[in-house]
Amino acid sequence: MILQIMTDEEYSLIINLYNPSDNSVAPLLSTIDLPSDARIIITGDFNLHHPDWSPDSKNEKTGSENLVNWMRTNDFTLLNRPGETTWFRGSQSSTLDLTWASNNSLNNISYWGIMEDLHTGSDHLPVTWTLTLNHNLIPPSLPKYRTEDDLFTPWSKSFTSLLTEKWTFPDYISDKETFMNATNIFHECMIEASNLTLQPKPPKPKPSFWYNNLCRSGIRKVRDSRRQYKLDPNETTLQELKTSTTKYKRTIRLSKKLGAAEFTNKVTRDNIWRLNSWYRGARRTYTPILIEETTGDTKIYPEDKANLMHDAWFAPPNQSQVASNLKEPTTTRDISNR
Repeated sequence: MILQIMTDEEYSLIINLYNPSDNSVAPLLSTIDLPSDARIIITGDFNLHHPDWSPDSKNEKTGSENLVNWMRTNDFTLLNRPGETTWFRGSQSSTLDLTWASNNSLNNISYWGIMEDLHTGSDHLPVTWTLTLNHNLIPPSLPKYRTEDDLFTPWSKSFTSLLTEKWTFPDYISDKETFMNATNIFHECMIEASNLTLQPKPPKPKPSFWYNNLCRSGIRKVRDSRRQYKLDPNETTLQELKTSTTKYKRTIRLSKKLGAAEFTNKVTRDNIWRLNSWYRGARRTYTPILIEETTGDTKIYPEDKANLMHDAWFAPPNQSQVASNLKEPTTTRDISNR
């Protein structure tokens, strides 16, 4: 399936495919006459293994080498991070769902990732990214990588190999257009080498809403006490460390308790999924497929699950009880003075 997105200044193509295990569809990419001026994304379930995206499958290149060569020849870059799982079944897992982007579209694509919280029961995890249109004047947002000394050699080898493959410019560049093209190639090789050999830094998780100023003050006291104990270990500094740690734990429990009460008072069908994660900060606990007891119907999609849980946890009051509460209260005599 090919989706064409057009604006007044540019157009993009999103090509989605399913390649069966017999590799009968992926080779058809070479038969498509792709426009050179379009921003192109090719994505889908490729059912292929290659060291570029599955480092553990070094010897499994059957059917995938031609695909990789075609992508490189046509200036496509793989957005997947090597080894990141997109498919699982029982104890087995692999990288089967790939996303390739033309080099002229890299500045327009951001936030590529595996979104486990969107998973609804398939053995494939959802892959998402953001495509920004008319983005030429905005500098790209590049990921931050973990850089260790032992990764310098593989990064350098990868960068040199890519640059040798793509560098077609003379030793002396005399015009602006050639210089800009050479700069882009140099930059793309750096990014691609980083994607192949380095691991991106995970985003810093946001604290839970219940983590208030009292909690922050408590953790500062614990750190100060720990620092003092390391500098001068004795019974006094040890007792101060134990006391500050105990107070901090008590503060956390109280903040969670108050936060839970405040949060559940605001629960609606639209934000019920936050019940899964209010106490875990930015992390998530995912719900399995739910079954309604009265009908036996399975609830797979998030909206259906939310409705079922909302009705179960926040059921309306019994109508007979409501009616009895609305009746006139019974008159009682004051016998306290007797």
